[in-house]
Amino acid sequence: MQTITRLETGRGKAADPWPWTVNHAGNGSWFKTEDDARSYVFSQLKRGETNLDIGCFQINYRWHADGFRSLDDMFNPSLNALYAAQFLTDLYREFGSWTQAAGAYHSRTPKYAERYKAKFRTLRTKVAQTDLTTPSDEVRQATAPWGHSGQARPGSLFLSDASDAPPFIALHRSN
Repeated sequence: MQTITRLETGRGKAADPWPWTVNHAGNGSWFKTEDDARSYVFSQLKRGETNLDIGCFQINYRWHADGFRSLDDMFNPSLNALYAAQFLTDLYREFGSWTQAAGAYHSRTPKYAERYKAKFRTLRTKVAQTDLTTPSDEVRQATAPWGHSGQARPGSLFLSDASDAPPFIALHRSN
């Protein structure tokens, strides 16, 4: 998740994520305040524009607005992240790897997905050097503290002998 938000809205050398980011027609804007970002989106919607990526995870208004109760909710960093996590988890289940899921998160068009995956791999390596919660596509063997070996799936919180164990925390929205 750290890698996705940094790719989507990262600013500066550290690629710090920024929640008041809007992308319209390929042009990203990092607004100083939520009100400024929201005003910009409202002005675009009044013009009939709906292809807008919103918030720290750049959730597309046209395709995902119905997953939120309001535009304010789309800008809420926690709700934006929760939605992105569920969407990314669904993509992981579909594609079987976080890298493939990240590519599809950005675009289902192969040439755009491939470019994004290359950036994702590079940035994930950098993020992983400082962030121990970044999942890998590798399946690792683990023994302690359970005393027996089992498969640790990427992003899982527990060992499981079941091959269909959930790849990530189950996130349920309460709308």
